[in-house]
Amino acid sequence: MHDAYEAIPIIEKLPLVIECITTCDDNLLIGTKQGHLLMYNILPLNKGDEKFEVQLARSNKYFSKRPILQLEAVTEYQILICLSDNVINIHDMTVFNFPLLFTLEKTRGAILFALDNQVKTTSSTGEENCILRMCVAVKRRLLFFYWKKRMFEDLSTEFCVPDVPRAIAWCSEAVCVGLKQEYYLIKLSGVQIGLLSTNPSSETNVIRLKSDRLALSKDNKTVFLDLEGNPIHKDWVTWSESLINLEYDAPYLVGVVSNQVEVRTINPRIQIQDIKLNKPKFIKACRSGGRLFVASCCNIWCLVLTPVSQQISQLIELKHFELALQLINLTNDGEDEKKRLEQYIQNKYAFDLFCKYKFDESLEMFLALETDASHVIGLFPDLLPKDYRNQLEYPGKLPELTGTHLENGLMALISYLTEVRHGLMKHLNKTSPEYAPLVEGSTTVISKTKLHQIIDTTLTNDALVGSLLRLPDNNCHVEETERALKQHQKYNDLITLYRCKAMHGKALELLQRQAVKEDSPLKGYDEIIKYLQHLGRNHLSLILRYAQWVLKEAPDRGLSIFADDIQEVETLPRDEVFKFLSAFDTSFLIPYLEYVITMYNDESTTFHNALVLQYLEKIVKSMAPNSGYVDNDEAPNSEMSALRIKFINLLNSSSFYVPESILVHFPINCLFEERAVVLGKLGRHEQALAIYSLVLQNIELAVEYCGKCYNKDNQDVYLTLFKMYICPAKHLLEGMPPEFVNSKPNLPIALQLLKDYSTKINPLKAIELLPNSLPLKELQRFLENVLEEKVATVRNCQVIKALSYAEQLQVHEQRIRYQSQKIIITDINTCSECKKRINVSAFIQYPNGEVVHFFCREKYQSRR
Repeated sequence: MHDAYEAIPIIEKLPLVIECITTCDDNLLIGTKQGHLLMYNILPLNKGDEKFEVQLARSNKYFSKRPILQLEAVTEYQILICLSDNVINIHDMTVFNFPLLFTLEKTRGAILFALDNQVKTTSSTGEENCILRMCVAVKRRLLFFYWKKRMFEDLSTEFCVPDVPRAIAWCSEAVCVGLKQEYYLIKLSGVQIGLLSTNPSSETNVIRLKSDRLALSKDNKTVFLDLEGNPIHKDWVTWSESLINLEYDAPYLVGVVSNQVEVRTINPRIQIQDIKLNKPKFIKACRSGGRLFVASCCNIWCLVLTPVSQQISQLIELKHFELALQLINLTNDGEDEKKRLEQYIQNKYAFDLFCKYKFDESLEMFLALETDASHVIGLFPDLLPKDYRNQLEYPGKLPELTGTHLENGLMALISYLTEVRHGLMKHLNKTSPEYAPLVEGSTTVISKTKLHQIIDTTLTNDALVGSLLRLPDNNCHVEETERALKQHQKYNDLITLYRCKAMHGKALELLQRQAVKEDSPLKGYDEIIKYLQHLGRNHLSLILRYAQWVLKEAPDRGLSIFADDIQEVETLPRDEVFKFLSAFDTSFLIPYLEYVITMYNDESTTFHNALVLQYLEKIVKSMAPNSGYVDNDEAPNSEMSALRIKFINLLNSSSFYVPESILVHFPINCLFEERAVVLGKLGRHEQALAIYSLVLQNIELAVEYCGKCYNKDNQDVYLTLFKMYICPAKHLLEGMPPEFVNSKPNLPIALQLLKDYSTKINPLKAIELLPNSLPLKELQRFLENVLEEKVATVRNCQVIKALSYAEQLQVHEQRIRYQSQKIIITDINTCSECKKRINVSAFIQYPNGEVVHFFCREKYQSRR
């Protein structure tokens, strides 16, 4: 805490009860409970113990018969606005006893008012115009006025609020109203926004801050809102107790509580000062700033701002640099002196942030201040020569940087030096900006070349060299840098150098050699894979050359060179990669094609055909030689079983392979289910169903197939399956070894199909295929299902017919009713849209009786 204000007694033991106070230039106006108006001149003294000369300039004991509740002086118009006896009165300030000019009769019943006094300068003439607006609370109504030709005129329509207002403040084109239980923001346009609830037992305070912001009190806290009611500061200002009154004297927020006046700041949020006073109640700030008047019922004090230079010194001592920067504008110094003081405080602030290990914020501030980069580098240990660093001065003791703090600091320094270096390069052929010392009076680097050299030398430090090498415009000599990096075994930085200089061949050679060295930081294949992944399609030949070695040494990870979720990998020409893998090692084709089709959604026929054939070839090779038919077509191990599942899923889901070219590669003694899928893709349903029913003898797969194929174009697919079990069609399986084909009829399955799918099988065609010796009882369930379905169809048709007939009768009735209505069009009838006569043009009449041209109907309907 520091002393922002000094409280000086102005008036003590006034024999009247003070009800309100206001200021007018160097004058203090006091309204009393007895209806007296007093005006004191408060003039500063240059000598003596007293700081002010207080003189009673005017008084009017007959000013009002009732207590004076509120006063506001408008010096621009020399009027005094007074609230007394629940009405607004306007008085003339140019006459000694403040005579009444007029009473604003519309405001009878008023309880408080608020002024908005704006002085605007005309750009063309430079003339100043004062715009005076007033909001008056009359019970639960808000009335708005503006001053024009020595009178108050109505500004807008009145607004009603839910309760009697207790506080009002203007804010641009809106007023903030504090009620007993809530604050509202009411815009002159009519929009009302609820802000926050209040405690009915505590005082309601609302004041306007700079930049159209509002400060609202709630209990012992103050919240800050913008014109839309949104909070503008995360933290609230807290007081020792609920506020009685509140005032703003930038940058300080001054609150009145029961036995003292408290001073706070908004940003940063600091408790500045507590001034003990005897039961303060009212507070008013002077328009010129730096002076506030505080009053109790019979005493008045003046809060005078402590000299700003003295406050700034105290704040710097307390390390409250942000507040010290805000106070600079309150000094009477010239612009140059203000800039010098601002630079001095900001340097101390940046240094303090550095000592608190807030490196990013600190170095960003040094960058904005254009502080000499050598002074900033000197904050870190062992980056400058000792002789040079010993010449530098700093505002305080440098912090010891070790461990994590040192790492974080160096990372921030890298970004800082990169930005400074970029600025130097930008001014290569121009005059460089003058860099300021961190401590005033210290020597700075004048030569731009020398500063550039210091920065690049710093960046070549072991901890920072990587950042320099990543810069595309770095001026490193390649051979010298390469030799130095190899000498210190800084292979990661050497790779960075090669990458930035587009020396990819050398980088890959180095990565290949280091990958197999046990003690190398680049051991393993991850780094070379990562490098190849980011080369891109323009270096495809280089990628393919080194990919061969990676695929041989690390086949499980090497394929990610061509199949990974990286932009450069996705843009590689897939046809070229496919040719390379086909020639190099076909075992990589399946995982590559799977990734391309699944992750990239590639629809190339070539890739889909190739994957199908690769699956087929691998599965066929896995089967034991001379094994013949494998029972149920199961693969000999779990890996092949999983592969067959993927194969069947691909055949079913893909529509991008060519079934005709695939079918010729299938063996005749195995893979019958896969063959059936391909036959289905070709639309050869009879052959597919023959395999399911006669070879695989799997009724579930056959029925599932029929379910997929059944539609209006294939209504006989279930009948075809039924036929396979009644009279097997062996001719459909010509070329297939006969021992694989079950040619015996299966009547029980055929009859079960009739029962389960009676609605999808033509009954007449099915009965024709049944043997004559079959007992009729076996067909009972089938025939019952067929008859029930036919009866239901007939009933549905009858219902539809009846509903259609009823609808026809309704339409017929509507037609008769509409035709019975008459529309008379005469020469005076005009179109409701274009206002031209209807005459013999086509028209439309709407239910409301309006008539429009047919071609005007769309405009008319869009306007309704």
